[in-house]
Amino acid sequence: MAIYLDSSAIVKLVVQEAESAALRRYLRSDARRVSCALARVDVARAVRPQGAVTVTRARTQLGRIVTYDARMAQGATALGLPAVSPR
Repeated sequence: MAIYLDSSAIVKLVVQEAESAALRRYLRSDARRVSCALARVDVARAVRPQGAVTVTRARTQLGRIVTYDARMAQGATALGLPAVSPR
């Protein structure tokens, strides 16, 4: 079974917040995580005020984007997120 993470949950993995430790413990039970493509943009923008180190941590947490939408790939690349379109 996959665990769906929304943007607010992903931010807690990047920036230490009150619920961050509890979320990490919960996620140890299942390594398979999913989210929508929009979360990648939301999280990158949400942590940008925290500085470059935090943005880098967010990009690491988000991994790569798999998309066949050219605009999504361009947007991801502009944010420094790797985007792939396997063919």
